[in-house]
Amino acid sequence: PVWSPDGGKLAFQSNRGDHSFIGIFENPNKAITWLEPGYNRDFSPPWSPDGTQIAFVRMNGSGGQPDFILTRKHIPWSIYSGVVSTGKIKKLWTAPETPRGSIPSTQGGTNLQWAFNRIVFLSYHDGWPHLYSVNEFGSETILLTAGNFMCEFIKMSPDRKWIVASANTGNDPLDVDRRHIIKVPVDKASMQVMTPGSGLEWTPTITGDGLTIAYISASSHRP
Repeated sequence: PVWSPDGGKLAFQSNRGDHSFIGIFENPNKAITWLEPGYNRDFSPPWSPDGTQIAFVRMNGSGGQPDFILTRKHIPWSIYSGVVSTGKIKKLWTAPETPRGSIPSTQGGTNLQWAFNRIVFLSYHDGWPHLYSVNEFGSETILLTAGNFMCEFIKMSPDRKWIVASANTGNDPLDVDRRHIIKVPVDKASMQVMTPGSGLEWTPTITGDGLTIAYISASSHRP
């Protein structure tokens, strides 16, 4: 369950075995609002900042004929948004129909978050788990973290305007085997490496005033 920004409602995933719904609970005397339920698997519901919409990930329902466990095939997924007052939904983005465009299995999965005016997510479709953002109307998709590295442990700032993450990138070629903290705005590809050097930094979190990043750090000489 995820609280609405005003604390008055809860969005949640209702798992029905081979499919799942996104529901909105307000109080015991009001019927639950479902976001166009069907035979899909809907999950990961972040709220819009004004509390009027919810984004979520939609996959096909499970089941069907058994498949070979070693067969590599595309696992489709899309991002939708739904209006809280009506339950009506619209598609914002669909992953490319390639093996790399399948639902990501790295830390946090799609890492779906509703930023200040954009929806931020992680996708593997260019060969690396990268951060992207799309506007709330489903257009203008931006690759936020271009390069040969992966992003994980992703957190949004309290004002929803920038993201921090752990990534194996930097000015040193050996950074591919390290982790550093990066910072990037949600609306442009302007990434900064916040903790360069020969150490390892991961699992960042941001203080409530948005001024400080805390993280775990280690090196070959310091536990």
